[in-house]
Amino acid sequence: MSVRTLRDINSFPDDILLNIFHHLRDLSRDIASISLTCKRWHSCAVIVNYRSVSFNSQDRWNTFVMSGLLTKYAHLIESILFSMIDLSLDDKELLLNCCTSLTSIQLLKCKNLDSDFLRDWVKSNNKTLQSLRLWGPRLFASPVTAVTDDFLAPVLAHCTNLRELRVIGADITDAFLLCIATSPNSWPALEWVDLAGCLAVTAFGVAELFSPGHLPALKNLRLEFNNKNEMGVDFFEFLASSFPNYKFHIVIAHWYYEPRYGNLTEQLAALSRRRNNVFLERRLGNATTEEFSLYPAPP
Repeated sequence: MSVRTLRDINSFPDDILLNIFHHLRDLSRDIASISLTCKRWHSCAVIVNYRSVSFNSQDRWNTFVMSGLLTKYAHLIESILFSMIDLSLDDKELLLNCCTSLTSIQLLKCKNLDSDFLRDWVKSNNKTLQSLRLWGPRLFASPVTAVTDDFLAPVLAHCTNLRELRVIGADITDAFLLCIATSPNSWPALEWVDLAGCLAVTAFGVAELFSPGHLPALKNLRLEFNNKNEMGVDFFEFLASSFPNYKFHIVIAHWYYEPRYGNLTEQLAALSRRRNNVFLERRLGNATTEEFSLYPAPP
């Protein structure tokens, strides 16, 4: 890179540089090189590198904490993701004290979560938090913390600015949806609700989300096909025709239903062709964390 080119790029304001470096974030070698260019680029590279952090292994999280990186860079972190992490009491206290200006919290199949911790953490981020993503163990026995109505109830009162709520594989019931629909908060900014894998939710509970005067910004609803709870083809046809301004994302466990119930997947595919607000997702195996990357968190 010539001196003139570097000088021209340095004329860009910081927000432009940050946007450029953001697109290089997944290329760790490039970010490392950028950080060695000059003091200004180093500062921008650090911001980009720690703006969004994810922990997919216990060792990675433990190293991040023990090395002091969390306390050093917590003020830069806007989005944090934990997948299959066992959070200790010390971890929770550290997060409560350090991470207080988050826009996105993602807790995927984590262990040792508790409702009080999540309530306090969401409360401390209330002004900035736009996306909350939780993934429980579905209805099966598991060391993963169960995400239930009682687990979530204390948290909801502090989600006043959410734009996205994704609760996947959770043991929630219609009572949870009724709590959302009748909340005094009215969820003025909530655009996305994802309930894939919540097999105890019924068509009655989903209908509560369309109560007049509530969820005024809701645009997208993601649901799992479940004909045992009246969440079948006819119900989705009703939703699509009754609420044409909404987008309905239907997840079907193709591997389970197709051998047992024949052409259900094709019926849903036909519905998605008839209705331009219906989108079908065929799940060929068990749900994976990649499902969360299908729909990026709100900017």
